[in-house]
Amino acid sequence: MLFNISVSDNYYLIKPTKSDYKKMQLQTQEVDISILSDLISKGYSICSEFNMNRLKIKNKTNENYKQSQLIILDFDHSIISFEEALNSIRIKPTIAYQTFSNTDTDYRFKLIYLFEVPILNITEHKMKSLMLFYLIFNQKEFDLIKPSFDSSCISPVLLCNGTNKKVKVFDTVISLNTINQLFEFNEEKFNTYQEVFELLGINDMFIGYQGNEFKIVKSKSNNSNIVSQNGKTEEIIYNKKDFFCFPSMGQSYNNINNEFYFIPNSFNNYNTAFVDEEDKGKVYFYVGDQHIYTLTTYFRNGKIGDNRRHKTLLYIALVAHNIYPHSDEEVLFQVLRRYVDTYFIEPWVIDNATIMRMIKNVKKNKYMNTAGKRYYLFNPRFSYLNKKERLSALQKIRAERNKELILSLFDFNLSMKENTNQIGKSVKTIRKYLREEGLDSEIKSLKVDNYQKFINIYLIDGNKDLSIREIAILCGISKSQVDRFIKKYKNNILNR
Repeated sequence: MLFNISVSDNYYLIKPTKSDYKKMQLQTQEVDISILSDLISKGYSICSEFNMNRLKIKNKTNENYKQSQLIILDFDHSIISFEEALNSIRIKPTIAYQTFSNTDTDYRFKLIYLFEVPILNITEHKMKSLMLFYLIFNQKEFDLIKPSFDSSCISPVLLCNGTNKKVKVFDTVISLNTINQLFEFNEEKFNTYQEVFELLGINDMFIGYQGNEFKIVKSKSNNSNIVSQNGKTEEIIYNKKDFFCFPSMGQSYNNINNEFYFIPNSFNNYNTAFVDEEDKGKVYFYVGDQHIYTLTTYFRNGKIGDNRRHKTLLYIALVAHNIYPHSDEEVLFQVLRRYVDTYFIEPWVIDNATIMRMIKNVKKNKYMNTAGKRYYLFNPRFSYLNKKERLSALQKIRAERNKELILSLFDFNLSMKENTNQIGKSVKTIRKYLREEGLDSEIKSLKVDNYQKFINIYLIDGNKDLSIREIAILCGISKSQVDRFIKKYKNNILNR
């Protein structure tokens, strides 16, 4: 099977330096799995195919992206070794190898998957990357390896370096049939990858990785909003049963830190959430780092029709297993039977044997999935708030999460541009939260560090002859900043 990639013009015996990246050029090349593994083992860098047959690193942009058939999953500082990962993985990669930086105590490796059909869309590439990440590991290995997953690798324009270590080849080619084989117990096959995304909850997970915020455009009714995201609008349905848990008189509650109470519900595990005492005054609790799940109990037409009943049943089984991961088959059967009887238009069509067969196979196939996962829970003490007030509170806690992320990851030893790449937030957003914390002086000192970094690079032999753009790439700063630093340097020379 032949496919196109971009390959560096030179090979490297150690990880390329900034100087190497400056000189590096990529050339479109037609390869097969054998040729690709040989290139990687010799230290060549690879990337997606671009609209230019030959290009410099600076032209490796989203705008120039053409297509790719490779999904590359990158793991740094993993507590699971390379061999352990390969032994436990559910879908063997096409190619796998340890990177230049891997050591006996610091595990770093890449898993490359070849798709049967080219991926022409950047968003589709990112979604398929997350799909594979959440499919190839079971729950135990996923929890261990997730902190080491480099989420930037889901971008198809990210350069992938070769290695000076042995490359393992499995010749795997990913297709919908590969995915369907994982769900071989399901009576209906997946016809599109979007169906897989929806089943596993990849759509919601993708929004989390992108850090996108929804903007409310218009409140359409009591249970829906028209929202805008990246210039596109859609209707979002809200329902109290799905999104919130309200206490009512006379019901028994489970206790959380002796302060917060949620109604026990067979279709969610909200009552198992852990909430810090200091969060007791918040309208929403962040539980994205916990295993909190819920089954949807609101539908546009009131109940579930029969056009996709088996895929729906599979989704229900997956979520139920997430809610009750250690329960026996009989407990899960009772949950699914009750759900089908309550929310299916024709529940009698799904017999007990079908439900039990689905449960047995879901428990047997212990792959990781995010179906039904919740990231924020509504504090029932604020049930008097109207919908607009609740959504405002949700936006507030998301902003707080962004702030917490930025303050914990921001590195004053790096340039602002390097920080934006590392954190995944814009310069404007990062500066906003730094200023709120009174870190203006540290931001200014960062500029001084940038100047010193510029000087160290600018004074290297031959670098003064480079263009402003080339120097900016080397320094990791803007062209306007380079221009100012050059003028400052020349003025300092004249004033000596």
